Amino acid sequence: MAAEKQQLVLIMLEHGIEWEQKGTHGKHLSLLDFEKQEREKEMAALEEQKAELEEHNATMIKEMERFAEKYSADPDEVLPEAGTLETGKSYQEKKVKPLIKKIVTVLRSVYRAYLDLSRRFSDMQKSYERVWDKINSLTVHVEELWNVNRVGDFNQVERALGRSTVETIILREKRLEEDKECRGESKKER
Repeated sequence: MAAEKQQLVLIMLEHGIEWEQKGTHGKHLSLLDFEKQEREKEMAALEEQKAELEEHNATMIKEMERFAEKYSADPDEVLPEAGTLETGKSYQEKKVKPLIKKIVTVLRSVYRAYLDLSRRFSDMQKSYERVWDKINSLTVHVEELWNVNRVGDFNQVERALGRSTVETIILREKRLEEDKECRGESKKER
């Protein structure tokens, strides 16, 4: 492999390409290990996204609490008194309408923030479910490989000891298990 890399370096130099060897060669992963590593990266990214959403949500909640605190006071305190010579129309135009506009603006921004959070949460939930589906399929795949390896191990033992020896051992173990079960039942009956 080192010789192949050296040849590759020479070819690259001939074409004016310099190869910077960083010495960061990692070990080759099996397909399952690679997929596991990728799922771990996805889970880490989802955890980071979750933390960001929680922080954003906390900020929004604080803003809503401040808003609620500011406008949950007695209406007489929120709306200023009308001036002595102020008409109803003037009071409405100068004091009531601006306050209502502020309230509507804040409510719209809260609603937009809610929709944004709802969408982001839904997206994150779907990503989370996809990752868990991949993890579950990998688990099933690992179990299948484990069973295949066990069968392969059994076949190797059978080749090494011979079929008749393995069958004799299996029959003997089955009889021992049956004897244990019979003794266990007879003790229970007493």
